[in-house]
Amino acid sequence: MNTIGTQPKGHVIFDAYGRMMSRIESNALPFPHRDGNLYGIQYLVHWDEEDDGRSGEYIHWLQTFYHHMGPFASKGPRAAYVNYVDLDLGVFNGSTKHNAVETARAWGEKYFLQNYDRLVLAKTLIDPKKVFNNPQSIPPSSLVSAAPYLYNI
Repeated sequence: MNTIGTQPKGHVIFDAYGRMMSRIESNALPFPHRDGNLYGIQYLVHWDEEDDGRSGEYIHWLQTFYHHMGPFASKGPRAAYVNYVDLDLGVFNGSTKHNAVETARAWGEKYFLQNYDRLVLAKTLIDPKKVFNNPQSIPPSSLVSAAPYLYNI
């Protein structure tokens, strides 16, 4: 039987949205989570160093809790806030070089909704060599494939 001291320490943080945030259109800035969103929710779990051997169990506990919260969260698509990094949405690996824009769409549209394609274009024009990158970066597209969109900026 587990004691309280051996349970993960879970936290749920609700960041209030709405009101003033709803006055800015979702497509006006890269952060689209505005009108109709009541909260951004952060799910956290932590444990003491001596419990590192149980980290997989604690992470599973958090993933189960997150799954149970699904019916109460956004749908179509389930969204995410880029500053609450969620690597479970996907990351780049060695096999994604040739179709990086479509690979990144898996998390890019959850973070940026309809703004993703515009941000790919911005990345293509501003940082085509991927100087700024991380496992969930917005990748640049080729300038040839981006050309039709240049007139719609």
